[in-house]
Amino acid sequence: MNAEPRPLVITGSDGFLASRLTRHLAGRFSVVGLGRRDLDITSEAEVRSKLEALRPGLVIHAAAVSDTGACERDPAGTRLVNVEGSRHVARACGALGARLIHLSSDQVFNGNPEFGAYPEDREPLPNTAYGRQKREAEAAVLASAPDAVVLRLTWLFDCPQRLLRTNANLVWNVLQAALRNRPLTLPTREYRGLTYVHDLVERFEALLELPGGVYHAGSGNDLSTYEAGALVLEEAGLGHRIPEVLARDDERFREAPRDLRISSERLAFPTAAEGIRRCLREHLGRL
Repeated sequence: MNAEPRPLVITGSDGFLASRLTRHLAGRFSVVGLGRRDLDITSEAEVRSKLEALRPGLVIHAAAVSDTGACERDPAGTRLVNVEGSRHVARACGALGARLIHLSSDQVFNGNPEFGAYPEDREPLPNTAYGRQKREAEAAVLASAPDAVVLRLTWLFDCPQRLLRTNANLVWNVLQAALRNRPLTLPTREYRGLTYVHDLVERFEALLELPGGVYHAGSGNDLSTYEAGALVLEEAGLGHRIPEVLARDDERFREAPRDLRISSERLAFPTAAEGIRRCLREHLGRL
């Protein structure tokens, strides 16, 4: 008699990416989603007890405080979630022999003085509380679960979907500015990766098979944040409204342009521009 397959557990399953992953993977795996009400990752005893009861074969650890402002205001409190919570999950996975996929961020490079795109072997120099926490969490995870896969992700975007959480993201922010006639100010000296969340979600099964290590997963982007916002309006058929919807911020990052772009040459993704076009094609008809 064949044993039942061990489930795939997703922490933070009520979050932006994790809610979409949970829905997508549910038809392929026995998925158990654990949201904030289901699991307090700051309690090592609770994490160990919950995972021992579920005995997962694979854990996608997505739970985190991703609000960068909250991390600056309460670095000690958010560190309990972002660092210690990740350590607790990794230790439990190591003890159970469960494979761990840990989600990190391109913001570990927020303090690097050189321009991106950054490869995986570039040393991150985070200068924000969130960036430092994510970098520390990476080290804690790999120390407790050396075969874990650490995925550094870019800024993800999507339009609202029923029963799924939608965080503030560039595409939806720009569309809301146009719909509400409220100008949106975007920096012209900021460059960062932008990935359509479904370009990531649809590739996740392949990412689950990666050997342990650190990987950059996301779309390349040659556009400034302002230029990417203008592309959203152009592709939505609203290019004529760019001057009234978008305000250029030429002063922010004047001394040193902000560059958070990561190189994902090892994991080929569509470009940010291609992702923006796909997102609008799939969603614009129902907005």
